[in-house]
Amino acid sequence: MIYGFCSHPTLPKFLFGSFTDIIAITSVLTANVTLNGVNINSVAGPAFTATSATINLALAGENVLRGGKNSAGIYSGYNCLLTVDAVSGTGGSLDAFGGDYSSGIGASRSQYYGNLVINGGKVNARGGMGAAGIGGSYQYSGKSIAINGGLVRAQGGTGAPGIGHGAYAVLGLASTVRIAGGVVTALPGSGAHAIGNSTGATVSISGSINGDALVFADSIHENIALTRGVVYQDYLGTFMVTPSPSPRTRSCPRAASSSCRRAKPWRSCMARRSPTREP
Repeated sequence: MIYGFCSHPTLPKFLFGSFTDIIAITSVLTANVTLNGVNINSVAGPAFTATSATINLALAGENVLRGGKNSAGIYSGYNCLLTVDAVSGTGGSLDAFGGDYSSGIGASRSQYYGNLVINGGKVNARGGMGAAGIGGSYQYSGKSIAINGGLVRAQGGTGAPGIGHGAYAVLGLASTVRIAGGVVTALPGSGAHAIGNSTGATVSISGSINGDALVFADSIHENIALTRGVVYQDYLGTFMVTPSPSPRTRSCPRAASSSCRRAKPWRSCMARRSPTREP
């Protein structure tokens, strides 16, 4: 059976198969929603709209959400806290695609996004023209983005980052991007940075919740505060590394050595930090 499940009693409990209808949660304080094999290809509006105070979105199975014209795959309103996670043991995944000028996860055209949190699951988000994969629509930003775990891939549209503000986001806030765990790949649209992309954006990589953060990004705009984790920039071997706090752990040099410049350089870097390899 292909279905989505929502715990709120006034909302539909089951959503069957592939369809063009949309999911909209707009008038409750808190809703717990589980998607399991849901495929929505919206013809108008976001595939999933969350404007209530707190939405907890759990993933089970493979799910695909495609926004309509000028609409996000998932639109999280400015006053909404949207948290995405996987149901344990299900391998839950989500592919979210934005229409033109709209993000995969975040905001539709001419809208701000709220607080976005990803705690787990396999999440792939792709923005439309001028919009971030995760974050802002064209010319707009929002409140905050936090990634604490999971396998996350975000692709920005033309002129927009994979994660952060939309292109030319002069109409917005100095929002933050915080990566505290998981494996994150950020891919920019042409002419953009991979993460950030607007004056005032702050990027923090701390690895403090589910372990060290591992981030692949060809460039990070504005200031970056690295307190714990691995950042692999430029795809040619520029490392910024700090180890987990441990008396037996040794860190890599901040500039990558030749041994780290391989097809999969993080392996040699991680091996270097392994306690079993200490002299």
